[in-house]
Amino acid sequence: MKTMVVFLLAMLNTGHVQQLENDATLPQGEGGEVEWEGVINAGEVSQDQLMKRARHYFKNDKEYSKAESINGGVKAVKTDNFFLNGDNAVRYKCSYQVAIEVKEGRYKYKISEMVYEQYPKKAQPAPLPIEATTLYREYRNLMAQGKHKSKKAKNSYSICKSTIRLIDELLEEMQTAMATEVAGTDDW
Repeated sequence: MKTMVVFLLAMLNTGHVQQLENDATLPQGEGGEVEWEGVINAGEVSQDQLMKRARHYFKNDKEYSKAESINGGVKAVKTDNFFLNGDNAVRYKCSYQVAIEVKEGRYKYKISEMVYEQYPKKAQPAPLPIEATTLYREYRNLMAQGKHKSKKAKNSYSICKSTIRLIDELLEEMQTAMATEVAGTDDW
């Protein structure tokens, strides 16, 4: 009997681990919206130099649009593309807002207002955009219902994983740009 209980517990635990492997966690703000936020220590770098670097970063990356100054920083909209794997790869456009606020020796980034839009196909010439928060909420509900093997859950998982990769790359690029001194005048 003791062996049977241990065996059943092991089986239950294995199923739980497999379900968690399909999990793709996106960070959420206080209101439950999908967003990334962090503060980076920039050492002895002045607030003016950090502002130059932030402006230079947005200005020189062609994937950013609608760049504008905000109180203590800069914000812009970035658009990325990614494909979901499979026989019939589906292309998505992902747009989101990136804000960088600067202070003496540090800066804060916030990535928010993320929206996905599937590129048109013959079968669906005008797909509707979906906010990341809505997609992620639906994905979490499917996972909670044990429907992690459904097509919708698998697609949502792939979108979430692609998003994590995109944002990881963006953060690496941003940190490199914010660590690189910008000479000359600020021609923002």
